Amino acid sequence: MVICRSKKIGCWWFGCKSDGTPDVSPCGRCGDSVSYSDRVGDTRHNKLVSFVRFWVVDRWAKCKFCGKRFECDGQVDHVGF
Repeated sequence: MVICRSKKIGCWWFGCKSDGTPDVSPCGRCGDSVSYSDRVGDTRHNKLVSFVRFWVVDRWAKCKFCGKRFECDGQVDHVGF
């Protein structure tokens, strides 16, 4: 059985497609037998999105407790309650 290269790349980038069973089962996209943790774990796509979100949005936002942009004050207690 020949698997299309784009399906393999899709599984490499987004992770294998889960069918919801906790056992080792074939991927819904590429057909490889993968464990449940590999199907629902952190994917390369999610890691890139969180990396970009940190560098584009979160890093440039001011701290809501001390008001500084890049370095927080060591004397301020950053407890949110």
